[in-house]
Amino acid sequence: MRWVLVVIGGGLIGHALWSWNLLQEQADWHEVQAQIQEEFEQLYGSQFAQPSPDPDRSEPEDEPPPVKPQPQPQQQLADPSQIDPTQLYESRKLAYWQAVPPQIKQLLQPSAILVKGPQGCGKTTFVSYLMLLRALYCGHTLEVNDPHAHQNKDQYYNCTLHGAFDATTGQDYAAIGDRLVAFRERLATKNQSSPPHTTVWDEVTNYSMRIPDGMADNFLLTCLTDTRKAKEYPILISHNDRKGGLGGGKTSGFDEMKDQLLTVQLRVQRDEFGHPRPAFKGFVRGLNEDDDGNPIKEPLELHPWMNPHDLVKLFPELAKPAELITLAAAFNRVKQNFYTEN
Repeated sequence: MRWVLVVIGGGLIGHALWSWNLLQEQADWHEVQAQIQEEFEQLYGSQFAQPSPDPDRSEPEDEPPPVKPQPQPQQQLADPSQIDPTQLYESRKLAYWQAVPPQIKQLLQPSAILVKGPQGCGKTTFVSYLMLLRALYCGHTLEVNDPHAHQNKDQYYNCTLHGAFDATTGQDYAAIGDRLVAFRERLATKNQSSPPHTTVWDEVTNYSMRIPDGMADNFLLTCLTDTRKAKEYPILISHNDRKGGLGGGKTSGFDEMKDQLLTVQLRVQRDEFGHPRPAFKGFVRGLNEDDDGNPIKEPLELHPWMNPHDLVKLFPELAKPAELITLAAAFNRVKQNFYTEN
């Protein structure tokens, strides 16, 4: 019995000594860990200290979504109705420039523009206004080739107007063919020091069928490739941008060429009787490109004061009526020159 008690007592004493040694080792470990932590902070700073585990620490909350940038308010444009027509010329130019929307300003000097849309959308009015802006701010000389020249002559100012047999008869597509020949001759002889020249080509839809001897072939290709270095700035007016609507021709790759053409598309609205009226809005495609280089289609807003008649009221310097060049006028001019020289 005594031996049993001795064995049990020895076991208890041995376990107590082992537990004491274990507690001492744990205390020494915590002391060593604290010392290492202190030295780490001294070497690298407290911002790099290793944080102690915290069982009550919650998971980090999701970061709030990024704040979307708010659209900037559009620049407030000046009101052209407030411009005094008796001001000095340069003062009027500056005041009016502040009223012109940025998109319209970007249409003053591109190599070529197509203006398309259904009848009644205001294509002729818009183009006449745009070409006067080019004359006013960029010094362009102006020429219009229109088979309805005898009907549209009151829409244009400060330009020569071709495409009518006389003051009452139009559809002179042969005369427009002659102007195409003159256009190509200018492209071959002019350079970047030449004065800028805007040429309007109306009713391009009919050129491939009406202009004789294939003179309209590859018209779009010519407008896109040869005009910039000659300071020529053609404006094409058509009902659509299909191949026939842009002069036709035999050149392949038409769709690729069309994508290079800056295009303004105007829209109509119908009155109570169904008559088309300008909606003063539409789209412009090609002023900007996406990341892949494809032209972007953007909305375009116009204003009723964007017309040639209101513009020449503010700038009577531009109010010279269009000079209608017809077969009869050309014959009289040749006759007059003959008698003058002789």
